Amino acid sequence: MKAVLIVDDEEHTREDLEIEFVDSFQVYLASSVLEARNFIKQVEIIDYAIIDLKLDHTSEVGGIEIFNALKDNGSEAKIVIISGFPFDHIREKLFRNVKEKYASELEQNYVYKGGPENYIDAVLNKLGIAQ
Repeated sequence: MKAVLIVDDEEHTREDLEIEFVDSFQVYLASSVLEARNFIKQVEIIDYAIIDLKLDHTSEVGGIEIFNALKDNGSEAKIVIISGFPFDHIREKLFRNVKEKYASELEQNYVYKGGPENYIDAVLNKLGIAQ
């Protein structure tokens, strides 16, 4: 069974996303950078990761820390970053915090929660998962 890691500090977002995956995937839920890092260390293979950009209210880009940790760990997970901020408004801040070799992937797999498409549908589309 494929595994998905959902990282968001908002419980309702974690629950909404979990509903989409629970029947077909092993689902891991984390509400903080620390919890997510623990899953990354413990779980052998994470196939998909959906990560909120702003976590813990301690950093505007805590999700990038998780993104980088997965990549640095050699994970081949398909990663989607979700955020309430439009990409164009935070592009500079993101690129200051993400490693240059991952910048293109981050931009391609960024979902703005306030965009024209329902964010859950947008996440599933970015992951290439049929609805």
